[in-house]
Amino acid sequence: MALPVVSLKMIIVVHWLLTTWGYLYPWLPQAYLWSNYAVLAIGIWAIAQRDSVDAIVMFLVGILITILMDIIDIAISYDRLSGRQPDIALRDQFRFSVGMAILSLLLKPVSSVFVYQMYKERGGDYNLNFAPSSRSLLASACDSIAMGTRAGINLGLTVCAQRCTSLCVILFNYVPFVLILVPGYCQHSEWYNCEMYLLLLIKSTKMALLL
Repeated sequence: MALPVVSLKMIIVVHWLLTTWGYLYPWLPQAYLWSNYAVLAIGIWAIAQRDSVDAIVMFLVGILITILMDIIDIAISYDRLSGRQPDIALRDQFRFSVGMAILSLLLKPVSSVFVYQMYKERGGDYNLNFAPSSRSLLASACDSIAMGTRAGINLGLTVCAQRCTSLCVILFNYVPFVLILVPGYCQHSEWYNCEMYLLLLIKSTKMALLL
């Protein structure tokens, strides 16, 4: 079921009126006004910055914090001043202020739901993850392992190629001397022709490797 569309301006105006009426009779501490007005100021920032995710999430967190603070302020101050007004007019004013403060407190969870919907519409994370997720950590670990494996394979192939090249160079340098030491009586035989062709092949291959 989709939530009804509620403007952020409406939320701020309603809570501003309820906060002001809740302090119409000075029965709450000054911290009640400062905390609620500070959160409403953050809400005005969220209105001015329509695409800012930080502004709307700070407003949401501020509403959730003031819910706890309002419960503590109302619970402490009501028992201290309940029934101690000198006349009926002040007593009615006190009751009206208490009712508005309690109504503001009851509406804050509802307002937080609508603000959270606005937070998602602005592109925020659905789960309010302020730390990297386990999936991203696992993906980065797998990527680093894969990069290390690739680097190790490349290093092994490079070392193998260097050793093969060194072995070829050694063979091409020393095999001709061994072939030259063939006995002289083979110079007029078929072995001599094979030796000459082999020497020519080795020299050609050596020149190709050097290039």
